[in-house]
Amino acid sequence: GLQRTFCVVAVGQFIARKGFDVLLKAWKQIDSKAQLVLIGGGMLENEYRKYIQDHGYRNVEIIRFVPKEKVMLYLKAADLFVLPTREDIWGLVVNEALASGIPVVSSDKCIAGLQMLKDNLGGYIVPADDPEALAKTIATYMQLNESTQTEKQREALGKAKDYTIENIVSN
Repeated sequence: GLQRTFCVVAVGQFIARKGFDVLLKAWKQIDSKAQLVLIGGGMLENEYRKYIQDHGYRNVEIIRFVPKEKVMLYLKAADLFVLPTREDIWGLVVNEALASGIPVVSSDKCIAGLQMLKDNLGGYIVPADDPEALAKTIATYMQLNESTQTEKQREALGKAKDYTIENIVSN
């Protein structure tokens, strides 16, 4: 059901710590041909819906909590995953996105992002609470040619393989 040529997905609770307000602020700088899908739920859902309406976004969709299998379908269909968190002890959704072959943009407050996206392989790290940096990184990725985006997808899968249970235990 994705409706745009380029799709960005973000997954998590709709709470301040996850930083989705930062992503929504950044989104005004993104080409309107792209689509943003926020998957989750929580106490800030109505606030996010109001922000989307007040800013006239026609390319942002909120999907309430769905089973993990459906989240994985969205990840596989997406072009980019974003986790703009203000604080995450790990951020398992980064692993899940990379395992789906989707490059990740993570804030510098997500341990999984910091560990798994070293040297910008498989994605990018941006400062938390910086909508301009987030928008610039998303826009830059969108402008990559198809070949470079495909290489980033391969990098994402490679980083996920580095973090399988077998590899973690053997190290």
